[in-house]
Amino acid sequence: MLLDSAGEAFAPGGLDPEGMAMFGLGGFYVSSEGNTLADPIIDPFIRRYNRNGRVTAELPVPDYYQPDGATHGFRFNLGFESLNFTPDGKHLVTAGEAALVQDGPAASFDNGSLARILIYDAPRRRPVAEYVYEVDPWAEPSTIFGVNGVVEVLPIDNAGTMLVMERSFSVRGTLGGGTGNVVIINEISTAGATNTLGVEALFEDGEPVGVQPVSQRLVFAFDDLGVPIDNIEGMTWGPTLPDGRRSLVIVSDNNFNANQFTQFVVLAVELS
Repeated sequence: MLLDSAGEAFAPGGLDPEGMAMFGLGGFYVSSEGNTLADPIIDPFIRRYNRNGRVTAELPVPDYYQPDGATHGFRFNLGFESLNFTPDGKHLVTAGEAALVQDGPAASFDNGSLARILIYDAPRRRPVAEYVYEVDPWAEPSTIFGVNGVVEVLPIDNAGTMLVMERSFSVRGTLGGGTGNVVIINEISTAGATNTLGVEALFEDGEPVGVQPVSQRLVFAFDDLGVPIDNIEGMTWGPTLPDGRRSLVIVSDNNFNANQFTQFVVLAVELS
């Protein structure tokens, strides 16, 4: 059982864990989105745990990520979804699902959104870099509910090349094999991108400030599988395959919803 920083069980609704990254002998990090609708607001966090579920460290989250429910920080349910180490274990990478309130609009069918990718120095447990990722608009319109955002970031190397999983969902959508879930994987590079760590807002007077986002290119679309796609949100490297390719293990988040399903997908990846 995961415990809070005081060593107690979490209150109902007090934890929204989305990312987990293993390290060492039984230790792991967990990211939680928090809850901007709670009273008082539950802040997002990234904490290190031991195998007994006790907190052994808390990573500092820049103040501008912390939500006030109106003008600042994460929007509801659009916080830290992703969490993974670089191959050398020296850096821990996470990202917001979509724009902070002060960074412009969340994604809609008419517009995209600016998400921040946050990189920590793992041994020193402090943020050292941050980059902007351009989230696409929703893949399909919906008059009921829709969302699109970054749900996982997975480093390929130690030089800023990563896979970013982007998931769009539209209620009553017909894509994704009829589920409304449209999921893609982009390869990105932070080379040449602006380090925005410490920049309070990415929008000024209704317009984006002049920063260079990461480069990105589409490498996989789940619609190409020809099967119904659930709310896919997680990915990690699996074992190296006999032919030398890497396995990429992918999982859905079924939201404890009886109308959804748990789904695992394993892809073979040839790294150049």
